[in-house]
Amino acid sequence: MEMSDEAQAQMRARAGMHTFTLTDKSGDEHQYVVALHNAEAGHDIAWKLQGMGMPALVGVVKAMAAAEGVQEMAAAMQGQGDGETTSRELIAGAAGGFVEAMSKMDTSELSSALENLFGHSEMPGLAKRILENTSRDGQPLKVGYALAYRGNYGEMMQAVVKVALLNDFFPVARLFGDSGGA
Repeated sequence: MEMSDEAQAQMRARAGMHTFTLTDKSGDEHQYVVALHNAEAGHDIAWKLQGMGMPALVGVVKAMAAAEGVQEMAAAMQGQGDGETTSRELIAGAAGGFVEAMSKMDTSELSSALENLFGHSEMPGLAKRILENTSRDGQPLKVGYALAYRGNYGEMMQAVVKVALLNDFFPVARLFGDSGGA
């Protein structure tokens, strides 16, 4: 009895295996197979990533809070429960207010926070650790990393993010009330 592609994908996911495809800068597709990290390696990576990311998140929040117009936008949104405004109008108004506030934001603090995250001295080594249980076109990245991403850093960054998300290295939303469907 042959299994459907969906059934095979579900079986691999239960076993901690995932597959995805990325396209490099030349337009060539590459097939990835990911074995999730075990808890010992995974928790270390998760804590490091979250520790590195918190200053960037704080910088974003501080920069947004200080942006001219954010307080006015929030006050206007709270006062719009008049029963005549549709949810679509509320969303459009909020999006417009957000864009306007972002255009007035002092980005120096935000830029500094993001530079600290992406320029963190541990990031290159951590990226390799995140991808060490991953293969690209059948070649394990634990040994093929340097050649796979030579002049191809966009695909490498996409792979790091995708594998980090598959491993649930960013569970912050679930920690603060979003059950993630559970």
